[in-house]
Amino acid sequence: MLRVEEITSVRFRLGDFVEDLNNSLLDNPSRIDDVMQTYKDFLTRVDDDLLPEVKNYLESHYLYSQNKRIESFISACYK
Repeated sequence: MLRVEEITSVRFRLGDFVEDLNNSLLDNPSRIDDVMQTYKDFLTRVDDDLLPEVKNYLESHYLYSQNKRIESFISACYK
């Protein structure tokens, strides 16, 4: 008997994540933990080869470079 494996693809948009984090910080602080957990889950699935590109993208995002709170939340995920 052949076994068919189902592959599920999930998209994670880094720009949307940063925007969502910014909105949570401004308007809905109770969502911050959920937003950050989503990013942490993404990091557990990303290939090690891709991680530097992910970091570079986020570090060059205008919200990251202009908002120390966003920077601190994101950088804490890499420690």
